[in-house]
Amino acid sequence: MKIVATTKNYTEDFTQRLTITADGEEVLDFCDGEPEDNNLSRNFADCFKILELVRNAYEAGRKGEPLEIEEVSRAVSIDDDDDDIEEEQDEDSNDIGGNL
Repeated sequence: MKIVATTKNYTEDFTQRLTITADGEEVLDFCDGEPEDNNLSRNFADCFKILELVRNAYEAGRKGEPLEIEEVSRAVSIDDDDDDIEEEQDEDSNDIGGNL
């Protein structure tokens, strides 16, 4: 199982977005926003999916699949296209391997 955690730091308003994918599929997405939107029913609603992600990672480990975790941090402009970001990128990849 490959998990990628991408943090985008928006340069204009100093907000952030954290997107987590598992095997290429987006499973969690959290973003800063207006204070009234920063609650569990809006910007942080995906926190309820964390247990499912943990269960899936555990099952993958039980089956002997390696676990690879990659962390990406990018400084972006709000107007930039997500697919064409090249301003600043730091990558850190960890292959945990084997069982969880």
